[in-house]
Amino acid sequence: MLDKPQVNIFVICDRVIRDQNGKPSLLGVFDTLTFPVFPAVFPFVLFTQIVAPKGEYQFSIHLSETESAPKKLFEEAIKVADDPGRAYVETNLSLLFDHPGLFEFRLYINAEPKLTCPFRVYQVVQVAPHA
Repeated sequence: MLDKPQVNIFVICDRVIRDQNGKPSLLGVFDTLTFPVFPAVFPFVLFTQIVAPKGEYQFSIHLSETESAPKKLFEEAIKVADDPGRAYVETNLSLLFDHPGLFEFRLYINAEPKLTCPFRVYQVVQVAPHA
């Protein structure tokens, strides 16, 4: 029997759509961002599936860069209606990146670390075409 929440899915994607029954479909799953210049802003969705006993849980997402202290981006209470049950959390974010680097999202449930989702941000130098 499940005695505490487990995270089955924690991914970055462009968009989540749902069919008429509520089934989610993730579009544009990725782990790398590229920009020609910085600073750069990028909107995206963090999609999470949690399986847990019936109850209410405090859900939070933090962002960290390599060795820096994590910064809390999002927090909310989530409810799981069945025992065990599933909860889907779609977190819409738009972040400003000042520079390239290795980053990670950290997922916490009731202040307990559950999972990380690392991703890279690159700068791509665009070469002008020869005339």
